[in-house]
Amino acid sequence: MSTPGSGNSENQSYATAIAAFSNAVLQEGQSVGPYSDNYKGVHALALHNIYQCVRSLLGDAAFMALSRVYVRHYRPTRWDLNVFGERFYELVAAQIHGSKADAYDWEALSLLALIEYAITVQYYADTDVHHGGEAILLDAPSSDCLSSDWLLHLAALHPYADIVEGFMPGKPIAVWREGLRIKVMSVAESTGTEQGVSDE
Repeated sequence: MSTPGSGNSENQSYATAIAAFSNAVLQEGQSVGPYSDNYKGVHALALHNIYQCVRSLLGDAAFMALSRVYVRHYRPTRWDLNVFGERFYELVAAQIHGSKADAYDWEALSLLALIEYAITVQYYADTDVHHGGEAILLDAPSSDCLSSDWLLHLAALHPYADIVEGFMPGKPIAVWREGLRIKVMSVAESTGTEQGVSDE
């Protein structure tokens, strides 16, 4: 029978055990091999679902290779798998220094990954659907590096998002939600709409 106050110690012991197990999985301990495989599989699948446009432009083989690296070396910062992979864009951008530096436009793909992740965060935002909350502001692209074809492809893969066909160099990109729609455009183009969201 539990004694007064023992509940807290039991909860702490359970939390400690869960933390130890999680660390073992992340460090690929031999005793939790099957769990490690499952962990890597479900997190790679999360990236597969979030970064649909990046994946389609890279191809499945290249995307899966990057996904494996990301899952192995970047720990989750949230429990929700739907928003796993917030630093995936960093890994994509770093490929400019790798063996396939000239194989893809890594700068453009990194920006595309940033936008896709922001769309996902707004899609799953735990807020009133009539008010999308704060806009997510992304760093301004240094050039018009995303072609209109890529942006049309992005919009086709995310039909719940309204995405402009070009971003303004030097202007941050805003991603926010209005009702059930997600808006993606340069700040200079979205000032009025953003203000309406903020003041609602």
